[in-house]
Amino acid sequence: MRCKVLVLTHGNLAEAFVHAVSLIYGEVPQLAFKNMPEQLDIGQYRKELEACVRENEATGILVVTDLLGGTPFLSCMQIIQNNWDKMEVITGCNLPMLLAVVGDIETADIQELKKTAIEAGGGGIVDLKNQLKEVKAG
Repeated sequence: MRCKVLVLTHGNLAEAFVHAVSLIYGEVPQLAFKNMPEQLDIGQYRKELEACVRENEATGILVVTDLLGGTPFLSCMQIIQNNWDKMEVITGCNLPMLLAVVGDIETADIQELKKTAIEAGGGGIVDLKNQLKEVKAG
């Protein structure tokens, strides 16, 4: 699986995130996903992730997971030990994060994409009432 950004989540959420991105940007070959099925062989899952990291070692890979401490995140924690220079991992995946990353995916390196993801992910969380109060006050 050749990619620059890999989305890992519980269930089929990763696929849904990538599908939502494709509705806005069209198909993005550098963005991939790996669902985590309910009946999971964790050893096989980890091997597949390791293979993906190896396939992308020339450019490096940014892995975005859904939950700190979840199986996708913990699998990455084990893999990153031997792939420190080839892999970045962040958690807390959301759609604003992925849209921002895809907007920069052609030109940014993995470090820049990681920074973009963290900033956009946090910035994508907004309290609607506070936003409306600011609009009324301004």
